[in-house]
Amino acid sequence: MATVTYSLLGLHCNACVARVTGQLKPLAQLVAITLDPMEVTLTNPSVDFTALQKAVADALKDPAVKKRMDAQGMYISGTSSADFTKQIASEVAKMKSVAASANISVN
Repeated sequence: MATVTYSLLGLHCNACVARVTGQLKPLAQLVAITLDPMEVTLTNPSVDFTALQKAVADALKDPAVKKRMDAQGMYISGTSSADFTKQIASEVAKMKSVAASANISVN
């Protein structure tokens, strides 16, 4: 049996776990999600990482999950890891420019 474990940040309650599990069940033989640490382990997954990301993003768009996250002051973006990586690289470049303009040394 092949198993794959992914970090799954942003889940804080069993309602979120249930919705994400529901979205992932059709994509693997077995789905196990833990909150501490926040991880999902899939046994014999039938899809790639991009499809899994989409399933999780779809689960987090559920109105009940969104309402609960909003109440906790959380913002769910549902972006891919590639988009997030681009965003962070852009922010780092911007801050380096700001530091250089202000003559601040970055170690």
